[in-house]
Amino acid sequence: MGNDASKPSNRMAVTALAHMMKITKAQLIALRDRCLSDSEKDEHSPSGYRLTKAKFLVAMTDMNVTIEPDYKVLENLFVMWDRTG
Repeated sequence: MGNDASKPSNRMAVTALAHMMKITKAQLIALRDRCLSDSEKDEHSPSGYRLTKAKFLVAMTDMNVTIEPDYKVLENLFVMWDRTG
C-alpha cells in the first residue's frame, strides 16, 4: 500500500520520457566515456570509482548534452543514484 515507489514503473511513462528526450546513442556513449575518464579511484565506493556532481555537469556541457529535458533528466538521475549525497 505505501510501497508504490517499489512497484514496476508504468510502461507508458517510460515511453513518453524516451520520446521526449533527444539525446543520441553517440552522445550517451561519449558522456559515459567522459564520466569514466573523469572519475577518481575510491576504495570505499562499491564500484571503486567516484564521480562528483560538478564533474558530471561539466561532462554533460562538454559533450553538448545541454538541451532540455535531457540535461535535467540526466542530472536528476545522477542525484537519485548519488550515494555520497
